[in-house]
Amino acid sequence: MRTLNASITEFPSAKSLTVQCSDVFLYESILRTNHFGYRPDLKELDIQFCKIRRIPALTFSGLSDLKTLSIQSMNSEWPAMTMDIARDAFTGLNSLNFIDLTFNNLWSLPPAAFCSLHHLKTLNISHNYLQDADLVGFASPTDGLGCNTHFLHLSRKLHLQNNSITTLTPLNDLENLVLLNLSRNDLSEESQAIFSSLTNLLALDLSYNRFTYLSPSLLRGLETLQILDLRYNAITTLSNDVFSHTPQLKALLLSHNVIQSMGDALRSTSAKSTDFHNLTQLQDLALNNNLLMSLPLGFFESLHELRTLDVGENQIESLQNHSKPFKHLKSLVALRLAGNGLKILPEDVFHGLDNLQVLHLGNNQFSDLPQKIFNPLMQLRVLSLDNNQLKDINGLLTAQSNYYDLSNGFSLKMLDVSQNKIGHIGVTSLVNSLEYIFFNDNNIKEIEPATFANKPRLKRVELLRNGLTQLQFSVLVVSPSSHSVETSPEFFLSQNPYHCDCEMEYLKNINSLSRNPNRPAVMDLDDIKCTSEQLFLSESNSAPSPIPILDIPSNQFLCPYQAHCFALCMCCDFFACDCRMHCPEGCNCFHDPTWTANVIHCSRRGHLDVPPLIPMDATAIYLDGNNFTGFLESQAFIGRKRVSALYLNASQISAVNNQTFNGLSELEVLHMENNLIQKFEGFEFTNLTALKELFLQNNLLHFINILTFTSLPSLEILRLDGNLLVNFAVWNDLPSIGNSLMLAGNPWSCRCEFLKYFKEYISNDFVGDAKEIQCASSPSSGISLLKDNVTCSDALAVTYGGANHLGSNGIIPDGIDVIPISVTVIAICIVLAVSSVMVFVFRTPLRVWLHSKYGVRLQKGTGGGNEDKLYDAYVSYSVKDDEFVRQILAPPIEEDYKLCLQHRDIPGGAEVLPGMSQLCAKQILVVSKSYLETEWIRTKFSAPRDTKSWKPIVVLLEELSSLDLASTPEFNILLKTAVVLRWNEAGFWNKLRFYLPDSIKREGGNPPPGWLHYDCTIPSNNSSASTRSTIVGGSSPRTLNDASCSEMNNTRPRAGVISNPLEGVPLQRHHQPLWRGSSDKSDSVYSWMDHTYQTIGNGKSNQHPLTNKRHTHLQQQPKHSSKSQGGVYQSVIETAVPNGHYNPVGNLDVMLPDGRMVPATLVRNSKDGRVLPLVQVSSGSENDPPGTVTFPRTVVYKAPTSESNSSNTTSSSAGGSNKGGYLV
Repeated sequence: MRTLNASITEFPSAKSLTVQCSDVFLYESILRTNHFGYRPDLKELDIQFCKIRRIPALTFSGLSDLKTLSIQSMNSEWPAMTMDIARDAFTGLNSLNFIDLTFNNLWSLPPAAFCSLHHLKTLNISHNYLQDADLVGFASPTDGLGCNTHFLHLSRKLHLQNNSITTLTPLNDLENLVLLNLSRNDLSEESQAIFSSLTNLLALDLSYNRFTYLSPSLLRGLETLQILDLRYNAITTLSNDVFSHTPQLKALLLSHNVIQSMGDALRSTSAKSTDFHNLTQLQDLALNNNLLMSLPLGFFESLHELRTLDVGENQIESLQNHSKPFKHLKSLVALRLAGNGLKILPEDVFHGLDNLQVLHLGNNQFSDLPQKIFNPLMQLRVLSLDNNQLKDINGLLTAQSNYYDLSNGFSLKMLDVSQNKIGHIGVTSLVNSLEYIFFNDNNIKEIEPATFANKPRLKRVELLRNGLTQLQFSVLVVSPSSHSVETSPEFFLSQNPYHCDCEMEYLKNINSLSRNPNRPAVMDLDDIKCTSEQLFLSESNSAPSPIPILDIPSNQFLCPYQAHCFALCMCCDFFACDCRMHCPEGCNCFHDPTWTANVIHCSRRGHLDVPPLIPMDATAIYLDGNNFTGFLESQAFIGRKRVSALYLNASQISAVNNQTFNGLSELEVLHMENNLIQKFEGFEFTNLTALKELFLQNNLLHFINILTFTSLPSLEILRLDGNLLVNFAVWNDLPSIGNSLMLAGNPWSCRCEFLKYFKEYISNDFVGDAKEIQCASSPSSGISLLKDNVTCSDALAVTYGGANHLGSNGIIPDGIDVIPISVTVIAICIVLAVSSVMVFVFRTPLRVWLHSKYGVRLQKGTGGGNEDKLYDAYVSYSVKDDEFVRQILAPPIEEDYKLCLQHRDIPGGAEVLPGMSQLCAKQILVVSKSYLETEWIRTKFSAPRDTKSWKPIVVLLEELSSLDLASTPEFNILLKTAVVLRWNEAGFWNKLRFYLPDSIKREGGNPPPGWLHYDCTIPSNNSSASTRSTIVGGSSPRTLNDASCSEMNNTRPRAGVISNPLEGVPLQRHHQPLWRGSSDKSDSVYSWMDHTYQTIGNGKSNQHPLTNKRHTHLQQQPKHSSKSQGGVYQSVIETAVPNGHYNPVGNLDVMLPDGRMVPATLVRNSKDGRVLPLVQVSSGSENDPPGTVTFPRTVVYKAPTSESNSSNTTSSSAGGSNKGGYLV
C-alpha cells in the first residue's frame, strides 16, 4: 500500500499485523486516534516505510494486548520529514514489552512518553537524531512529570546508538536496566556519575564516541557492570582507580585508541585495602591497536581469571625485561602479540601458560626462535607465525620429550608459517597432531620424504607460491585417514616453478590415485604448470613457458642420464655392449620412469657427422640444427630398431646415401625439412614400413624417382611444399596418403597434359593446401593461382566443373598474376578518384594557373565571347576611385585589352549600360562604399532585366559590412551570381585576365599599343573650350598639330566633335586605305586611325572636294543619293551597309557637338558583321567657329554642303539644311 491514511479494519482477529508502504513513492501517511480500531487479539504490529510525520495521542488505544510494536518509517530518505510523537501516543498499550522506533528521523521525545508502558522491557530508539538523553522520554522527578518508578519495569535493554547525543545527564528511575548502548554518538568527556543510578547495569557500550579521558567518577555506581566497550575512541591514558567501581567487570575492550601507558589503572591505589577486587574477575582484555611501547611490570599479577589478552598492533619491541611476564595468567586461553616490532622472545616467555590454546605471533620481525620456546604450551591448538622472517622451523615444535607419544603429547591442530623465508621442510618440522598446515609464500625448495606421513588427522596443506621444482612421489605420502576415503587430505600445490621430469609423472595422475588411502587429493591440479625436458628440444634456445601439467604427454616426463646398464645385462663392463647405454659425446640423454622412452638430444651442437655409439634402445633422436654438409653416411642408424622419431631437419643435408636409414624398422616420424636435398633416387626410404609422418618441405627438390615412396605403406602425413617440383606425377608416384599432403610452394607446370590429372588429384580432401597451389608456364612468367579454369601454357583450355573443384569460376590467362593486376587496377582507380576530387575541388585555381602560365583556357566561355564587340570590357566605377582605376587598374590590363572606362571615355551622366552589353564583351564593376552610394543606383536601373544571366566581374576595393550590403539588397543578390574578386587577394591579376574574354587585339591583328590613344587637337564647330586626353601608359599627349597630325592641319573638313563612350574597334580591315580615289570627296565615310565614322549628307550635294591626298583614310561615297531626307538617310545606310543587309541590334545615347544627347541606333551588316551606330540630328550653323577639342577616340564629322566644294582649301565649307545625319 502507498500510505496509512485509510483505517485498517480487515482481519480483526489477526495476532500479527505487518503494514508496509511503498518505498518508491514518497507519500505522507497520517495516523489518527485509535487508527487501528479495537483489536484485542493483536500481539505484534510492524509498520515499515510509511512516511509518518506525527503519532497523535491514543493512536494505539484499541490494542490493549499488544506485546511488540515496531515503527520504521525510514524518514531519513525524506530529510524534511521528521517524526513527532504526542505524549499520550502509547497510552493504552498496557501489555507492551518491546518497542522499536529506529530510522524515524526523531529529534526529540515528549517528557514521560513511555511512563504508561508498565511492562516495557526493551526500548530501541537508535538510528535517529536525538541529541540529549533527557529527551528519551524519561523526565527527571523534579519536573513534576516523572514516571512512577513503582510501575515502570524497564528492566532489560535501552538502545540509543547511532544518534547525535553530545551530553549525558544522570539517568534516573532506570534501576533495572541491564543493557545500555550509547555507541556511535558524539559523547566526549564526562566527569559526573551519570550512571550511578543504574545499579543493575551489566553491559555498557560507549564505543565509537569521542572520549579522550575517563574520569574515575564516570563509572561510579556500576558495581554489577560486566562488559565495558570503549573501542574506537581517542583515549590517551587511563587514570588511577578508573575501574575501581567495577569489580565485576569481565570484558574490557580498549582497542583502537591512542593509549600510550597503562600506569596503575588496573591495580588498586591503596596497598592496605583488602576490599577491592582489582578486576580479578576480568576475563577478556583488548588493548590492540594502541601506542603501547611496553607492558608495565606486574601488569598481569591480579588478572588470574583472564582468558583472552590482545596486545597486538602496538609498538612493543621487546619483552626481554620481563621474566615470565605471563606466569600469573593461569587461565589464559588466547594470547595475541601480532603486529608489534618484536624481534626476540626469551625462552621462558610463555612459562605459566599451561592452558594457552591460541597464540598469534604473526606480523613481527622474528628471524629465529628459541628451540624450546613452545615446550610449556602443551594445550596449544593454533599457532600463527605468519609474515615474519623465519628461515627454519625444524625441531621448533618437536623438541618436546614426549613427542613420540601422541596420546600424551603435543595437541597442535593448526600451524600457519606463511610469508616467511623457510627453504626446507623436514620430518621434524611438523607434529603429528596437525590438521591444517599453511606454508604459503615461502622459499621452500625441498621437502623431505614422508614429511606429511604419520599425521592421521591431517585435513589441509597449502604450499602455494614457493620455489618447489620437484615433488618426489614419497613426499605426498600421507597416513590413512581415520575418516572415510572421500575425506582424503587436501593439498594445494600450484604457483611453483615445477620441472616435470620422470619423477613428476605421477603428479599428473595423482587424483586418480586418491582412492588410495596413502595419497592426498590435489585440489588445484588444473592450475599446476611446469616445464619438461621435451619442451627444451624445440628449435628455440630460450626457456619455454610453463604449460599445465595435464597437457604434457606422459612420455615427456624425462630424467637425464649419462650411463646406464640394466641389472640383467651381462656385458656392462665391455665397451661394445648393446645393453649398456652411454650418452654420446656432445649430447644429452633422457629417460622416462620406466625406461620406455630413451631420448637422445644432440640438437644444435655443431656435429659434422652422426655421433657414434647412440644407445641401441634409443626411442627418439634429435639431430636437428647441425652441419651435416653433403651425404648422410650409409648404415648410420643400424641396430636402433626402437627409434620412433628421428629429427634431421635444418642440418645442411644435400643427399641421403643408400641404406642410411637401414635398421629403423619402427621409425614413425622422420623430419628432414629445411635442408638442401635436391633429388631422391628411389632407394632412400627402403624398408621404412612403419613410417607415418615424413617432412620434406623447404628443400631444393626438383626430382623424385617414382620408387621413392613405394616402400612407405603406412604413410599418413607427407609434406613436399616449398620445393622446386614442376611435373612430379603425384597421382601415380605417391602412395595413398591417409591424412594430409602438402604440395604448395612449388612451381608446378601449367601444361595441359599435366594439369588434366594434377587438378583432379588435388581436389581430394587430403590435400591440405590445395587453395594455395600455384603453377607457372615458364620460369620467367608470373605465378598464377590454380583455380577451376586455367588457360594452359600450350593454349589448350582445361576446364573442370565438378563440385570438388577449387577456387572461383573465372578463367585466368596464362602468365598473368591476378593479384598484382588487381592491386594495380584498384590503385589506379583510387588515384583517379582522388585526382578527380582534387581537380573538382581546386578546379578554379587550376584553370587560372593554366591560363596565366600557358594561355590555355580549359572552359570555353569563361571570360565571355568578344565576337562583334567594340571593347573587351566596360569598367564602371565611382568618381572617387577614378585615379585608382586610371593609374593602377587600367594600365596593366590595357596592354592586352581594349577597355572603356566610365569616367574617361563616356560623358558624365550617360546611362549606357544597356548598350554596353552589345558593344563590350564583359563588364567590370569596381566596387567600393563610394560606388554603392553614387553609381550603383544608376547601374541597377540600367542593368539587364534578366539579372541571373548578367554576370559581371565585381572587383571589391574594400570589405563591405553587413550594413552596407543590407542597404543595397540588389547588389547583395548580384554577389551570389557574379564573379567576385578582391583587390588585395593573391593572384588578382591572373584571375582578372582569366575571367576577361580573349583580347580583340590578339585575335584581329590590332595596331600596336602605341595606337591605342591619340590626343590630337582639331578645330571644332562647338564653341566649348578645347580639352585634352592623356595617353594611357603615361606617354605625352599628341595633337593633330603634332607631327602625326600636321598634314591634316593643312586641309581638313569642317568637323563637329561628339563625346562618345565607344572606343574604336575594327569594323573593316584596320589601317588600310578604304578610299583610293582622289576626286570625289562628297558625303563620305571617314576612317581616323582605327576608327570609322559615317557622315550623312543634307540632300543638296553629295560631293565634298578634299584635295589633300594624304587623307588616305577617306572612303568615297556613292555619287547618286536621294534628295529627300529619308532618301539621304537611306542612302547613307546603304553606303555604310551596302545592299541593305543590316539589322538593328540596340540603342545608344550619344552627345552631339552642341552638347545635345540623342539616341543612336546600332545596326549590323549581315554579311561582314559590322556594327555601326546611326543618329539623325539637326546640323549646326555654318558660322559656328571651329573650335579645338580633345580627340579621345570617337569623332563624328559632319558633311559640308554643296555650296562649299573647293578642292584645295585649308578648311572645309559648311552648308546645308538644318538637319544632318551622323554616323558614329
